[in-house]
Amino acid sequence: MASDDRLEALMRGLRAQYLADADERVAELRSGLARVETREPESLDRLRRLFHKLAGSGGSYGLDDVTAHSREGEHATKRLLDAGMPPEHAALAELTAHVQRVADAFAAAKKAVLDGSIG
Repeated sequence: MASDDRLEALMRGLRAQYLADADERVAELRSGLARVETREPESLDRLRRLFHKLAGSGGSYGLDDVTAHSREGEHATKRLLDAGMPPEHAALAELTAHVQRVADAFAAAKKAVLDGSIG
């Protein structure tokens, strides 16, 4: 097996493990969002960090949609943090939509792996 083939096989295995843990990652986002909704102290910054982490790790595994949607969520939470006010209904709806987009991106990536569209 050529070096490139071994590297690709290793990457497929790592991506598969990352996607196997996707439900847990999405659950963390949903939990973080629930804390924001109850106005728990520091919850908005925690949600921002969760989005930030997924933006980076998604890119590492070649999951561009996970990265893009996570980055959008990170930017939305940062804007709210910079405003210094607790998020109201419209902002919470926006954050909920960002969480759902990340969940959908993970679901699409899992389907693509099963379909053989990505390795």
